[in-house]
Amino acid sequence: MRVFLFILFFSFPAAAQSPDWPRVHALTVEGIDQLYNLEFDKSERTFEEVIRIAPDDPRGWFFKSMVHFYVFQLTRNRRAYDTFFELSETVIEKAETMADNDPNDLNAKFYLGGIYGYRGLAYQRDGSVLSGVWDGRKGYNLLREAATGVHRSVDAQLGFGLFSYLISRIPRSYSWVLRLLGFEGDREGGLAMIKVAADSGVYTRTEAAFYYAQFCFFEDRFDEAYSYMRRLLDRYPDNSLFVVTYATWELRRDNVDSAIVYGEKAIAINDRLKVRMGDEYAHSTLAAAWYAKNDFARAARHWEEHIAKSENTENIMNFVYYRLGISYEILGNRQRAVETWRRMEATTDQGKPWESVYWRRAQTWLREPLNDADIAMVVAGNDAQVGKFASAVELYRAAVSASEGDVERRASAMYGMVHALYSCGEDAEVIRTAPLILMLHPKRESWTEPHALYRLGQSYARMGRTAEARRSFERALKFDDYDWELSLEEKIEGELDKLER
Repeated sequence: MRVFLFILFFSFPAAAQSPDWPRVHALTVEGIDQLYNLEFDKSERTFEEVIRIAPDDPRGWFFKSMVHFYVFQLTRNRRAYDTFFELSETVIEKAETMADNDPNDLNAKFYLGGIYGYRGLAYQRDGSVLSGVWDGRKGYNLLREAATGVHRSVDAQLGFGLFSYLISRIPRSYSWVLRLLGFEGDREGGLAMIKVAADSGVYTRTEAAFYYAQFCFFEDRFDEAYSYMRRLLDRYPDNSLFVVTYATWELRRDNVDSAIVYGEKAIAINDRLKVRMGDEYAHSTLAAAWYAKNDFARAARHWEEHIAKSENTENIMNFVYYRLGISYEILGNRQRAVETWRRMEATTDQGKPWESVYWRRAQTWLREPLNDADIAMVVAGNDAQVGKFASAVELYRAAVSASEGDVERRASAMYGMVHALYSCGEDAEVIRTAPLILMLHPKRESWTEPHALYRLGQSYARMGRTAEARRSFERALKFDDYDWELSLEEKIEGELDKLER
């Protein structure tokens, strides 16, 4: 999904004494809470009151612009995009006036760094990469000064920490460009700064907690991630974005029933509040969850809702159309399946391996309907996802038997069986079955051979047969030009590192 809103703010009052600063502070807190409760109109009116009290202070303008930034990030609404940039110009004007009066004014650097950072994110979200990099660089430098100086602010830790963490996650092939532009990444340092803001920030605490929770989840620090996310859900129970994020996490961890509960809760919140924020993501999550439960009718209904509610259908990924088509095919609606698969986009992007694999597979189904073995593999894969490994193994075994003479289908079914066997701890069966795939030499499904060797190595390692595990992993690394090659190589390198410890 996606970069979400973060709030950067320096909590000390501006130089002018005439405004009622305690009132400005109280209204700012109130407006932020309204924003996180998805009360966008109320939030905007609150920040307009801040502007009325302190018109020369960037604060009210800054947070008013954030309302429109948030709406654009979630919906791609062009009016929100244009309004955000109009307001951002006023923020820059007000903050630069402060900087002209005092070049060392950290307050001005916070406002300028924050708004340029947001502009960079908005440009990037809209596809204007060069403009995004340019404004992002301005924001990065200003936030670095504000966050690392002697008189650093706790709130500033979020902005610079976010930059530091995200830059550290950029692929190595692009890192030299970022260094040339003056960007430096620090994964652990960035996370630590975001955590400081999440724990102690004045106005950044909520958004910092949201980012920190997401990044911990990506780093497989699940206990920490869920701890912070549950705090957010307790404080903002009507924030459907937080709720649908939780639903997505549960789906990714194969807690399918919980994903359905939270996905339906997000939609119910939006229906009650008459807002649409995150609706498309909730329907996508529910579709994937029902698909995993082999309820293809409900899956199709939610994917259709996801497509209908998407602001820009050009951004819908191939996996949506692929699985929607599979659902229609299994439900017996061949015509709708074909129409759906034809909406997919051709791609061979190695950075998005699933997208290219789904497109390639769809070309097969456009030529011929799924047969019994294909449907058995779909159902088996879903059973394995929800932990029904015994059922998955039997279905894959049936698909293997039904694929006699078809090397491609047989290899796919056998690998599915190996995966399910490994997942339920049947290492002896993995060691017996995986080598059989290597005797098939499939072409279209050539990925099954190195992946079978990977699972074979894992089973050997789990049994303490280190030398055999290493040979299997090293043999897998000799394969090239297959689906998911980069991700598998990373996994194998990780397994080899474990063997050396």
